[in-house]
Amino acid sequence: MSKIVIDCGHNAVGDRGARCADGRTENELNQAVSDRLAALLSAAGHVVTRVGNDSTGVVERGAAGAKNDCDLMLSIHHNAFGQGANGTSVIKSVFADSAAPCAAQTAQLILDAVSDAVGTRRRNGGKPSVRWNSAHNADYYGVIRGNKKRNTLIVESLFCDNMSDLTRWDPDRIAAAICGAVCAVFGKPVNAAAAKEETPERPRFAAGDLVEFSGGSHFVSSDAAKPTGGVRTAGRARLTKIAAGRAHPYHLIGTTSNVWGWVDADRVGAIGGGV
Repeated sequence: MSKIVIDCGHNAVGDRGARCADGRTENELNQAVSDRLAALLSAAGHVVTRVGNDSTGVVERGAAGAKNDCDLMLSIHHNAFGQGANGTSVIKSVFADSAAPCAAQTAQLILDAVSDAVGTRRRNGGKPSVRWNSAHNADYYGVIRGNKKRNTLIVESLFCDNMSDLTRWDPDRIAAAICGAVCAVFGKPVNAAAAKEETPERPRFAAGDLVEFSGGSHFVSSDAAKPTGGVRTAGRARLTKIAAGRAHPYHLIGTTSNVWGWVDADRVGAIGGGV
């Protein structure tokens, strides 16, 4: 599996980041998400290294990514801007698209997944952001600039000084969303030939199809860690959305089933054809 470095933002001595709308510090939120994310990525088989728990400068913390020969570095933050701004953003290196294409791909997936998980808007027109520092002739943010592999992503899940955003904060959902996006890009490769022999080919679906739901759990988002609403009954349902590569890729609204949410792929089959 892959090597992932997690930097818990504003966790150095004397630096606790922004003040949240409810009086907490940004660091408390960053720590909660970082702890959960590290556990999830480790459970998925990735090699996880933590940085940012001392007074090391941001450039030096960024350099830890290259030092650990990481495949991806994630710097976990929550934004702040005078209570007037809101939404989710992910910041990548100016050079990521060419130097670290997997990180660039992951940036978009994280932005979409976190926004969907907690119901925030996607900032920067729904695309990951970049920022240039003309004084250094390099990336603006030190934690990105310090990583010469160009594969650091700053994840700003929401604005912690905006109470509307803060009420949406859920560290379990945020961590699960980030983990799902990372695993979609850096997950363990599957031998395609062996998989085809061992697993019967599943029918492909499109949004709008009427499908057969075999019953079971449904989820509030495509990357949610826990189900909601109890076990749903088997029956027919309308497939309304598809989130390819996510943990629960199909969104169903039941017609003869009482399902209404995101479900696992193995719970959905063609009508008359089983799961």
